[in-house]
Amino acid sequence: MQMFKLLLASSLLLASFLTFSNSEIVQGPFEIRQDAKVYLQKENDDDYPLALYFLKDNKSTKIDTYETEGGEPSVETVFFMTVHNKTNVIVLISWAQLHRAENINGKSFKVYGYIYENNNLTVNNEINSDPNLSGAEGDFGGERLFFKYQNAGNIKKYILSKY
Repeated sequence: MQMFKLLLASSLLLASFLTFSNSEIVQGPFEIRQDAKVYLQKENDDDYPLALYFLKDNKSTKIDTYETEGGEPSVETVFFMTVHNKTNVIVLISWAQLHRAENINGKSFKVYGYIYENNNLTVNNEINSDPNLSGAEGDFGGERLFFKYQNAGNIKKYILSKY
């Protein structure tokens, strides 16, 4: 019985190690303010393989997840800017799109915004629901599409002019 308990404990320890060892930080941590950071981390979830975390006082909180849409989500850029006198974290995510049967070869993009306020990070619904901040670039069903907000400079310019 003692040997069984030892084997069971070892198996559980190994399983938990393998579960957490597959998570890796892909961007960051980026300091918002002293003792407040954000980072993006791979997750062990085929449907939502990427997540944004807020780290404060050595405690991490998952703020958002990014789902698989054709391809896995990829971080294009992360930056900070002020919107309505509040610090915002802006994240540009892309997904590779390749469907030969439908003549699709390109990338889709979406800009996400998060407000840092009162030592907390929350979703900026205004930015996240802006239809101009998502789009595609490449060949999609015989049509050539272009997305102009693929870098921090263009995204900042648009947000500052609109909000």
